[in-house]
Amino acid sequence: MANNFTKKEIENCLNKFLDFFNDFENSDYSLFETHLEILLDYCENNQVMSILINPLKVEKIYLDWIPKFLESRGSSMAGSYKIKLPVDEFSRDAFIYQILIHIYKKEQNI
Repeated sequence: MANNFTKKEIENCLNKFLDFFNDFENSDYSLFETHLEILLDYCENNQVMSILINPLKVEKIYLDWIPKFLESRGSSMAGSYKIKLPVDEFSRDAFIYQILIHIYKKEQNI
């Protein structure tokens, strides 16, 4: 089924996304998780945003570094495991988005 959105629907969607992103980006510690959940919920459930975000979810990013990272938190070298971001912009965006979704779905407390 084709998704035909009007220019106004797309503009409204992107403006709302920017509002949610700005709230997230400027949130203090006490509201950080709430604003992250609002932003990701919008990305996952808005019809326009889900189409825009879907390619980031299709890219296979392996989160096999998470156990090593968690292990390093309990040592004297807490947080010493280095995460290497992909160099390619699309892969890097997919990596970051998938980490955020992983946290949002509470699959791991990172």
